Amino acid sequence: MDGVRSLLTIETVHAWHFGTPADTRRPVVDHTYSHALILMFRDESGHEQYQLHPIHDRFRKECADCWNKVVIYDCLSGGQNL
Repeated sequence: MDGVRSLLTIETVHAWHFGTPADTRRPVVDHTYSHALILMFRDESGHEQYQLHPIHDRFRKECADCWNKVVIYDCLSGGQNL
């Protein structure tokens, strides 16, 4: 948890959510993960700065033994365009 908290201190993280799967059992819901971290950035530049940030590098190195698999979904905000 300390590693996750450290990621939230990176200045380009605009908003975040961390949690576990909801108990919603439907065929279309993925429950194959134990924890999810959603990070939001204001722009692509902020995302790129996050990727190269020393805190992010330290998290990946020091916490790598905490997971068997990492799945990343990068997406663009389109909510205002609906």
